[in-house]
Amino acid sequence: MKKQIKLTESEFKALIKESVSKILKEHDLMPGDNGGYFSTSEYNNSKNNTWRGVVGTRFIWHGEWADPEVEYDGELLNANELDDYAWDVYKDTICSEQGTKCSEEEFNNLPSDWFAEIIEDYTMNNYISESVSMENNQNGINLNMPVIIVGGKLNGEYTINDVINNFEVTGYVEPFRNSAYKNSKIVGYPRIRGYHGPMWDGNRIRYESPEVYDSLSI
Repeated sequence: MKKQIKLTESEFKALIKESVSKILKEHDLMPGDNGGYFSTSEYNNSKNNTWRGVVGTRFIWHGEWADPEVEYDGELLNANELDDYAWDVYKDTICSEQGTKCSEEEFNNLPSDWFAEIIEDYTMNNYISESVSMENNQNGINLNMPVIIVGGKLNGEYTINDVINNFEVTGYVEPFRNSAYKNSKIVGYPRIRGYHGPMWDGNRIRYESPEVYDSLSI
């Protein structure tokens, strides 16, 4: 027969708190201000309103229904692809040079100056992940999907086919290492330079100019 351990209320609460903290640390999670949990990197980015502490960047969190973005030097960059690029550089340089296994913890704790060089290199080379190509994405999306673009010079209603063939596409939404994006309805759809999105809008894809997005976010 197992021996029962009696705990006071304060001891029980301390034990629960220690167990929760251990679980959150193992999964790189932390509690948000308004309930729920976020990955440490996403929470810190959103909290500081920058991308990984880089001065001159603005981190834009859209929630789980759309990829986060980074505003930098007048451009809107997909934060997930930017993180993927930074990870690739980290893997090919720091991990390779040290001969050690890559670590999410080490990556997330790299100094902001390192990430500042990464975003500068990313924008100069107009990096787009080789794993995402127009051909691959067109195989998995509805080219006749209705599209609404709100604000700016492109304001109007279109289809995804119109977007791909007539506007400047900067990349496509792909599942990130975070599993929250794997089943998103916007996976595979294009991003347009100078606009927020794509966003799922009921039965269509939506894009917003920065001015419209800011006005609706107040």
